Amino acid sequence: MGAHLAVEAAADAARTVLPDTPPSAEAADADAHRFRGACLRAFTARLDALLAAAPGHQAGDYAATLLAVVAHPPYFVYLAVGDCFLVARHGRDAAHLVLAPDGDGVANETVFLTSAVRDTAVRSGVLADDGVTGLALATDGLVEATLTARVSATGSRQYAAPAEFADYFAVFAGSAPAGRLAEQFASAEFAATSGDDKTMVIAVRR
Repeated sequence: MGAHLAVEAAADAARTVLPDTPPSAEAADADAHRFRGACLRAFTARLDALLAAAPGHQAGDYAATLLAVVAHPPYFVYLAVGDCFLVARHGRDAAHLVLAPDGDGVANETVFLTSAVRDTAVRSGVLADDGVTGLALATDGLVEATLTARVSATGSRQYAAPAEFADYFAVFAGSAPAGRLAEQFASAEFAATSGDDKTMVIAVRR
């Protein structure tokens, strides 16, 4: 139910504060800031109304993370609460990590839209790039299965999208067969990478 509230809040915020046409370079950052505030306010308002109508329920019962992207090529406004990640494709091959998973969270705990530290932990910004041909929005359950990581000298993890990540975009663009990826998804090895939810939403420009 919390995820449903989050999606509705993001959709409401996009319709309310973002224009129907691509913004200018000067306006893009302002749009991202407005979208961020509107999205958080919309979620809180929906949650408060739900709690008022459901005595005995608590905010934590509706904990959810969120990754939302509003695409107005060449500008892509994004917002993330929690440990989701965002990958973009350039042309037909190259993929790069735009927004890394927030694996450390706060005190090694995932930040949710219902967390007290949500407003300071939310990440938002604008990807301005006319070469983007695809976007992949993914939950933290896919971090180990789809990204590479190295540990820095300070002990932090630095993630990257490997070359083979482009295969996901190729399948959804219709330029590659889906069989190999289907076998990968169905494998015990893929399932064992994480016990968390494995969800990916992909959009491609054909």
